[in-house]
This record gives sequence, C-alpha cells and structure tokens, in this order.
Amino acid sequence: MTKNPLLVLWDDLNKSALAYWRELGLTPSSYKKMTGDAPKNEKHGGLAAALMSIESG
Repeated sequence: MTKNPLLVLWDDLNKSALAYWRELGLTPSSYKKMTGDAPKNEKHGGLAAALMSIESG
C-alpha cells in the first residue's frame, strides 16, 4: 500500500504552517509564552452573541 501523495502534501503543509504560527505567537500556548498573558477573548459575532443570549436568558 502507498499513501496518497495529496494527503502526504497536506500533512507536510499543515506541519510547516503550525511551525510558523508557533514562531509568530499565533497559537494560544505560544502567545502565552511570548507575552505571559492568556489570549484575549474577542467580542462574539452575530450568531455567537445570539446563542449566548439564548443560553443566559
């Protein structure tokens, strides 16, 4: 059996992208290591805000 070359390429690209994200502090753990703070939560958009209002109300 051989692996599909497209899946191998996809996996390689994901690994290299994750390495870049870690270097730039774009993952939650790397952001915390760089700044010492937890990532800030952004305001929720329309659907998320609507669902949260349903849950709390």
